[in-house]
Amino acid sequence: MSARTYSGGLLVEEWDDDARTYGWADADGGWQTRAYDEDEAAPLVEADKEDAQESTRASLLEKVDAAIEADLAYLELSPPTTAQAVAQVARLTRQTVALLRLVAQRLDDTSGT
Repeated sequence: MSARTYSGGLLVEEWDDDARTYGWADADGGWQTRAYDEDEAAPLVEADKEDAQESTRASLLEKVDAAIEADLAYLELSPPTTAQAVAQVARLTRQTVALLRLVAQRLDDTSGT
């Protein structure tokens, strides 16, 4: 959340969360800026992390219907060929990795899924 403070109609202070900078009017009438310090940036970094994790979670869950359909189609093969069985093992391994990432909340990426 960005914020601005005015005094006498003039901007005297500004917190810019997008740029992660703090600006203020100095005593000489100039404008000073600095980057957010670690404490000021921490809530934004955490929010970015949570957004990325939610995006990963959604990406993993989007694959569910296709995985179910593929698994059901495999079960209808009578008997499956060696190539189909090998492909199914790879598919199940990717599905297992996705499930483990969801359960363990390891949502930093979707590799192996």
